[in-house]
Amino acid sequence: MVTPTLNKSFKFQSEWPSNSSQSYILSSLLNDIKNDEEMTLEEQDKNYVIKTKVNYPNNSNLTYQKIYFDKDMNLEKVEVYDEEDIVNIKVVFSSIDLKAGLKEEDFLLEDLIDLSAENEENNEENKENDENSEEGKTEENSTTNPNEESSNGETNESCENEECDTKSSNILDSVIYPLYIPSETYLSNSEEVDTDEGNRMILTFAGDKNFVLIEEVASVASEFEIIPVYGDPVMLSDTIAAKSANSMTWTSDNVSYYLTSNDLSTEEMVTIAESLGNTKVVSGSK
Repeated sequence: MVTPTLNKSFKFQSEWPSNSSQSYILSSLLNDIKNDEEMTLEEQDKNYVIKTKVNYPNNSNLTYQKIYFDKDMNLEKVEVYDEEDIVNIKVVFSSIDLKAGLKEEDFLLEDLIDLSAENEENNEENKENDENSEEGKTEENSTTNPNEESSNGETNESCENEECDTKSSNILDSVIYPLYIPSETYLSNSEEVDTDEGNRMILTFAGDKNFVLIEEVASVASEFEIIPVYGDPVMLSDTIAAKSANSMTWTSDNVSYYLTSNDLSTEEMVTIAESLGNTKVVSGSK
């Protein structure tokens, strides 16, 4: 996973996707068919439908899938169902190219970095253009003596060196609380810890489902780095997390999160992570 904003590429060290079902990967569908001794085949008017069990370690609610083929055995559609027979995942195949002309050059990291960086620059440029096009927007320029007292009596001082500037930019001055917390679970402690780079927020939750959530500003590498990540990738709404036995890590909106618990299921961890990313509830730490 290439992240230009952090000048890093995260390389997952795991058996994914071969260790789980994937509705959009042909080899995964074949493995599900071969490994399910209770697999069923139903012939319909225009289709053949194969029903198999599925293995989604990050979502145990998904229990089975239906794979649709036309009369010539061309794959048309895959539907993944939960315990209540509701479709949670649906993939429709308009065409399949079994001899796609992919080259090794298509996966060169350098090209992916350049492409991602270019997209990032275009997004920033579009955002700036949108802001400049707002009606009635005015710009006020003012000069202030850096040592002059402000209106609240405090003295404004500017950093004299790069180290000070770097640490100031790594300060997370607000706590970001999850909108979802398991029932009979509550925030028991909130602590701010100073680090060499900035600060770190540690939220401890107690009750039926104990867990700890750690937040800090994501570090930006001065030179491009490839970071090995141990764990399985988990898709979130705006990023990819790494899930190990009892913890999950991810970065979103320039904030790094670490969630650990012996009580939470994978689904609960994902729900907590999603509730932090969708609508943030913040509170000043001071």
